Amino acid sequence: MTASMTAVVEVNLTAQYPNLASDFELNENDLLAAFVGDVCVDVRQPQDGLFFLFMAAPLSADITPVTLRYWSANYKNLFEAPDAFPFVNDSHFGTISSPAVPSFLPMTPLQ
Repeated sequence: MTASMTAVVEVNLTAQYPNLASDFELNENDLLAAFVGDVCVDVRQPQDGLFFLFMAAPLSADITPVTLRYWSANYKNLFEAPDAFPFVNDSHFGTISSPAVPSFLPMTPLQ
């Protein structure tokens, strides 16, 4: 059996980096990945400005918090959310009407 949860995530680099990312737009080649420990449990492209994740893991697994990594095709840079959220079976992190908007740190400095 597996445990699963969903996440609806909005990425907004302009809000975080107004001077460096004023031209930020989601790109169809952008990716958002969810990790439980070192295991990638889902990767999605944006749809209508949001990322819709479905994460699943074996119930017998030691499920640790979920971390997010975002690939910006525009900036050709990987970003990581410093704040993880708990993996809770049958739960939701964000909704369409109120998506989660995590902060992200660039893996290499934006220029």
